[in-house]
Amino acid sequence: MKEPRQVQCRSLEHFQKYCSRSAETLEKAVFLAFGFVSAQSQGLLKPAPSPKPRQKPKILAPNGYIIFSNAQAAKGAFSLIELLVVLAVMLILVTMYWNHGPSKRDRELTACRANLEKVYLALQIYSHDNHDKYPVVTNAVTSEEALAPLVPHYTSDTAPFICPSVGDGSSPTGTSFADWKISYAYYMGRRDSDTDRALMSDAQVNTDSKGVGATVFSETGHPPGNNHGKGGGNVLMGDGTVVSTTANAQFAISVQPPVVLLNPKP
Repeated sequence: MKEPRQVQCRSLEHFQKYCSRSAETLEKAVFLAFGFVSAQSQGLLKPAPSPKPRQKPKILAPNGYIIFSNAQAAKGAFSLIELLVVLAVMLILVTMYWNHGPSKRDRELTACRANLEKVYLALQIYSHDNHDKYPVVTNAVTSEEALAPLVPHYTSDTAPFICPSVGDGSSPTGTSFADWKISYAYYMGRRDSDTDRALMSDAQVNTDSKGVGATVFSETGHPPGNNHGKGGGNVLMGDGTVVSTTANAQFAISVQPPVVLLNPKP
């Protein structure tokens, strides 16, 4: 940056012509500077207003109504079709949520499965006290007679012996149900080591040995074997697992002497 050029006044005429003019200009500049500072300190000066943003042209419909005031509003708005699509998706999701729950049949089979698991615990305790043998009652013809030794010595709760789908009242707590009706069939003669064999099940249509595809539970919803109507039933295996099946056997359920299948009272 160049330094300002210094001028010397060499004569009176030169001073009057040049130097006096420079001094007058300097005096005005100093006066204006002091005046600006004084005005700013007293709050007499206000900042200049910021320029307003330039408005975008309005978009008008053929009938004269304003559709959008500017392009930014047009970008952020939803069209009627988009709103309808969002509402339709929300309706579908709500419908799927409320219809996704388990059916009545599934809930009943689940509750029935829990009952058989509880009965299995009582059978396990009995087998440990009786040389790994499950209850055997000579000349028993129903599952109530064969399972009567479990109550009240090995379990006092008789409710698990009633299928929730049947809804029969349980016998008084702590008393034998030999004179009562239960819901489950029993394979009398099994041992604790028969882990891959059926031990109990929902009431069956008959007491025969059944191969794959044979009718195990009611196909019409009428007795016998209709604990779950025509929705199949549960089978308790010797290892404690419970398998659900349709009315027709999905696996072989064989019965060989000395094992006998006993249905509950009709």
